[in-house]
Amino acid sequence: MELAVHRALAEHASAEADRLDRALQDLLAHTTPAHLIAAVGHALTRISGAAPC
Repeated sequence: MELAVHRALAEHASAEADRLDRALQDLLAHTTPAHLIAAVGHALTRISGAAPC
């Protein structure tokens, strides 16, 4: 049972990583470098506990 749970979690993590990779590739294909950097900076400033810029 424990092995089945570990396998299921690993498969889920792999599928989620693949999904995020596809989403990131789509974002990068439709975003200029300047907009991407601005968006990342904005997102980082909204993360709780992040150092101020």
